[in-house]
Amino acid sequence: KRILIVNVFCLLGNMAILGSGIEYNGTKLSLNTEFSRSEIGETNKNDITEVSGMACSRVTPGYFWVQNDEGVENILALNQNGNKAMTLTLNGTTNRDDWEDLCVGEYNGKQYLFLGAFGDNDLVKENYIIYYFLEPEIKGSSASVNVEKIIFGFPDNKAHNIETLMYDPIEEMFYIVDKVKNGVCTAYSLKFKTDYVGTQKLTEICTMGQEGEEFDFITAGDISQDGHWIIVKNKKCCHFLFNIIYFYISNMFCWIPFFIFSFYNPLNTYRHPS
Repeated sequence: KRILIVNVFCLLGNMAILGSGIEYNGTKLSLNTEFSRSEIGETNKNDITEVSGMACSRVTPGYFWVQNDEGVENILALNQNGNKAMTLTLNGTTNRDDWEDLCVGEYNGKQYLFLGAFGDNDLVKENYIIYYFLEPEIKGSSASVNVEKIIFGFPDNKAHNIETLMYDPIEEMFYIVDKVKNGVCTAYSLKFKTDYVGTQKLTEICTMGQEGEEFDFITAGDISQDGHWIIVKNKKCCHFLFNIIYFYISNMFCWIPFFIFSFYNPLNTYRHPS
């Protein structure tokens, strides 16, 4: 269980560790660290036109789940070279439009896949959907699953554009960040349950970042399995939030003001493969 211990010693400890650099998977990190990117493979442009969500398989390690932003009602499993390993058809989805993110996580001892169908660039929708289903083993070239869904809305009863869905298996909690251009993004939470009826309301946590360093245009995020790390990404960089003790994830968004820029793209230029 996580414990919430907030005092000056904890905050000073975070400052000392982040200031001197910490390690993540054997890589030394420090504030404003820059990394180069390495290409490991290419996907078939006929299969994937616009990837808007990606998650590592927990049931079949070494593979990735990805989904297109719009189009067919399926998701794909890729191997580590980017080659398609399996097509997974989702039965039970409605209004196929703007699937924005994927994440994985454990609930009641079983591994689930979660799909955020909540893109709303025009800010016209009243409610949004998270689809969920047991993660299948990646074997054979195709399979199908039946999906369940959670319908939700925002506490202000207004439309929001969303591209980020995260799941914390320790708290069994979804964390959702809206996408605001030239403004401040806000983090929200929703407990994962399989017996919801009707439309659920998100709980607002806080705005992202600290005063003078707020985040805008957040387009992706994830939480590590051990709960020590959150990563959120906007158009400029990736922001790592490090949890030196087991804070509740919701408090990490607000309390930990240190960010490690693991990728910075000042010109916002991306090479599109031909």
